[in-house]
Amino acid sequence: MYLITNFINFVNENKNYQNLYHILDYNKLNFVFDTNSIKSFNFSNISLTRNKMMNSYLGASPLSIFKIEIDAIKLSNKYKIEPFSFKTVYGERFQEYEERVKTNKITNIFYYINKIILIKNEVEKLKINRRDESDISDYF
Repeated sequence: MYLITNFINFVNENKNYQNLYHILDYNKLNFVFDTNSIKSFNFSNISLTRNKMMNSYLGASPLSIFKIEIDAIKLSNKYKIEPFSFKTVYGERFQEYEERVKTNKITNIFYYINKIILIKNEVEKLKINRRDESDISDYF
């Protein structure tokens, strides 16, 4: 009986998500505020990361200085979330902490957002790179 009880407790284990993160630039953050949603315009999925220390990604805009923290348990109650990793041409997988939401639009996003983070390192890079072109205050 003891083994059956342990097995049932193992099978009934809940989702083990914590927080997920999404990096945005100023215009995309405005879109989130205006529409209460996150939308992928180019893909059929929305990419998120489990890595809270990740502050940039390959192909990110230099203005991607915001990161939103999303409650993954709440999100997983409505949307399907699955781990994702790119493959090389040789079939090897990259070591990533990426999750993707199997939709191109998450609605009512304010319900899922825990906080919005200003990425200090990216702001500092923006200050250095934009010193001659414009004042950093133009972006806030």
